[in-house]
Amino acid sequence: MISFPIDVVVLFALGTTSIIASGLVLYMMIGEVNRKLPEDRQIPYFFSFSYPYFSKFTTIKREYKRFYPTSHLHTVRIVLNVLGSIFMLAGAVRLSRFLR
Repeated sequence: MISFPIDVVVLFALGTTSIIASGLVLYMMIGEVNRKLPEDRQIPYFFSFSYPYFSKFTTIKREYKRFYPTSHLHTVRIVLNVLGSIFMLAGAVRLSRFLR
């Protein structure tokens, strides 16, 4: 059985937590936008054929900025994504050095 160094586990845990938090912020943004949109134009929370994958994120950002111009929630989501990616990459680098 392989036992991983604690720093690898911590880095992967931080990365996973950051990415999950980013997803929760995205769902918060969808909820806020849907409160302002009429029923027939609301954005679905999960996968839908009415929105292509990348178009959905663009629509959410555009509508959120339109309804909440002073909010920085979108920036917080991007920062969490970047931090999660950095933590995951650092964990992968550390793990690759450990397995040599």
